[in-house]
Formats: sequence, C-alpha cells, structure tokens
Amino acid sequence: MSLGMRCLGLAMCCGLYFLIGLHFYAYITVLVKMLPARVGPEFALVWMAIGLILVYNIVYNHFFAMVVKPGSPYDMK
Repeated sequence: MSLGMRCLGLAMCCGLYFLIGLHFYAYITVLVKMLPARVGPEFALVWMAIGLILVYNIVYNHFFAMVVKPGSPYDMK
C-alpha cells in the first residue's frame, strides 16, 4: 500500500474520531442539561444511558475493525 493511502486512512480515522468527539461534547453540554426538564429525570437517565452505550459501541467496534487483520475460516487451524 502506498504512503499516500496510509496517510489518507489515518487522516480519515482522525476526522471520524474528531466528529464523534464533537457530537459527544454537544451531547454532554446540551442534551444532558435539557433532557430532565423535557422528559423527567428517570426517563432522562434511560436516554442518557442509551446514548452513552451507543457511543461506546461505535468507537469500540470501529477501533477493532481497524486494528484486527481480516482472516478466513482456514486461519483457524
């Protein structure tokens, strides 16, 4: 693989994590303050937990999709 493609992949990965971080920052600063007033404190905690689980799942799965090399069923020997 050429050096240009490796740099492009790294730049796109950093850009993705920047966008996820920006959305997470907005989630913490805006939505967490607004939700209890709109839906009540108990239901707001449920929505916040769902949001945090989704962010964790996106970052975790994307990171391991980048790091783990692809394989095949024949590699299981």
